[in-house]
Parts: sequence; structure tokens; C-alpha cells
Amino acid sequence: MSQTLAKEVEPFGIRVLIIQPGAFPTKFNHTGNLHLTEKPMTESYRNTGVGEIVGHFSGAPLNSTPVNDLEKGCQAIFEVITGIKRGSGMEKYLRFPLSADAALRTRQQIARLQEGHDVFEDIWQSTGNDNYPKNGSS
Repeated sequence: MSQTLAKEVEPFGIRVLIIQPGAFPTKFNHTGNLHLTEKPMTESYRNTGVGEIVGHFSGAPLNSTPVNDLEKGCQAIFEVITGIKRGSGMEKYLRFPLSADAALRTRQQIARLQEGHDVFEDIWQSTGNDNYPKNGSS
């Protein structure tokens, strides 16, 4: 939705920025601020990513020592949004991985997308209209 919104509002000089934060300490990280259902997790979710995340919330706080520094993260967001210091010249970019753990997940997603692109290339290459000029002219 954010990608579509960015294209729709760009002609009006409005910028959309998708911030991918990674693991930062927040009040959400502590179970006292999150109320889970009393119903136990079903077995089908137990060994999945969803099960892992829910499992974190059912015990102690997620991290006793946070992976990332909240103040540094806020400063980085401020610089990118305002276009100052390290954020200068980054106005044209849509996605902002805010931490090393977020960047790693983004790179893993890019690799999965590239693999799918490559695996299906023979198929997607074969779907063109034979009557449409190959050089893109009409």
C-alpha cells in the first residue's frame, strides 16, 4: 500500500518513506504491556515464525540487552526525514532499513525475490504477445 501511495502522491511533492526498524527496545517488548489470549497456541503454529514470535511474548522481555539503540534509531530517522547529515540526498528512496538486523532480513527477501524471478524466467519470457513489436515501439 505504501508503494502505491508513494506513486500517487509524488506529483504533489509528498514523499512516502517506509521505515523498517528492526529490533529496538520499546514498551511493547515487555509482557506486562501485551495481553495474549488465554487459548494455547495450536500445534500447527508451534515451530513456525509466528510461533516463535508469540513464544517470545509469553515469557520474559524479548531482549535484556537490546540489539539496537533507540536514541540512535530516532536520530537516524530524523536525519533521513529532514534530509540533513547522513540523510542528505536520500529523498528518492522509498525503503529505509533502520538497523543491521532489518537490513539482513531485507537482503534475504531480495535474494528470495531474485531466485523466484530466475526460476520462472523461462515461463515469464514466453508470455509476450507475438504481434507486439519486440523493441517496444508500436
